[in-house]
Amino acid sequence: MSFKERLLGIRRRRASMKVQIEPGNVIMEKVLMGEKLKFSDRVKAIFREDWEHIVVVSLVGVTHTYRGISNAVKRMWCPEGEFEILDFTNGFFGVLFPSAEEEDKALNGGPWFVGPQCLSVQRWIPVFRGSTATVNTVVTWIRLPNLPVEYYHEIALFSIGNFVSRTLKIDEKTLNADRGKFVRVAVELNLNEPLTPSFQIEDRWQVVDYEGLPVICYNCGCVGHGSILCTSESRNQPETEAQAGKTDE
Repeated sequence: MSFKERLLGIRRRRASMKVQIEPGNVIMEKVLMGEKLKFSDRVKAIFREDWEHIVVVSLVGVTHTYRGISNAVKRMWCPEGEFEILDFTNGFFGVLFPSAEEEDKALNGGPWFVGPQCLSVQRWIPVFRGSTATVNTVVTWIRLPNLPVEYYHEIALFSIGNFVSRTLKIDEKTLNADRGKFVRVAVELNLNEPLTPSFQIEDRWQVVDYEGLPVICYNCGCVGHGSILCTSESRNQPETEAQAGKTDE
C-alpha cells in the first residue's frame, strides 16, 4: 500500500464514518462540578482506529519547530518526503509514515538524535494530550569512559547496560574495538527514575555518560538540574575518581 493510499484510506474512513447514537453509546451524567460526557468502549474504539499508526516524537529537554522536526523526519526516515506530521503542542509531534516498515524503523531502530539532542519515539496512546504529556522513556547511548579493555566483550557490555537500565544493543564499533576507549551501549531509560551517574565494577568506580540528555545531577541521578542545585542527600560516591574518569576521556 502506498503512502497516498494509506492516508486517503484514513481520510475516507473519517468522512464516511457513521456512528449510530444508540442508548449506551453516548452517556451524559450529572457530576459534582457540572456535567460529564462519556462514550462506550465500542465508540471509543472507532474514534481511535485511525490513530493507531501515529508515532509520537519529542526532543528530550528542549522544544523544536514544526519545520525542524519535519526536516529531521525526512532526513532520518523518509528521504522521499512522503509522511505527514501533526503538531500536538508542547514540543510533541505525531508522524504518519508511508509504510509499516518506516514506522517500525522509527520505533525500533534507535537511538535517534536531532543534532546533539535525543529524540523520544513512542506509539500514540489513547487520551494523549501534548499540553500535559511528558517524556517518560527514551532510548539513548551510554558511554563508559576509560572502561578496562577486558570488558570489551558482548556479555560484559550487555551486563553493564542491564545494570544501568535495559540493554538494547551494543555499538558495532565497540564490539570490533575500532574506537579504542570509545565504548557505547544503547539502553532504554525510564526518566521517572534516577539515572546511574557512576557505579562500581569489581573494585573500580566507572562513570556513565548519557548522550543527548539535558543536564544530569551526579549527586541524585535525576535529569534537569546539576549537583550544585541538588537538594537530595549525597549518595556518598567517590566523586573525585568519577570526575577524573570524565576528564581523562
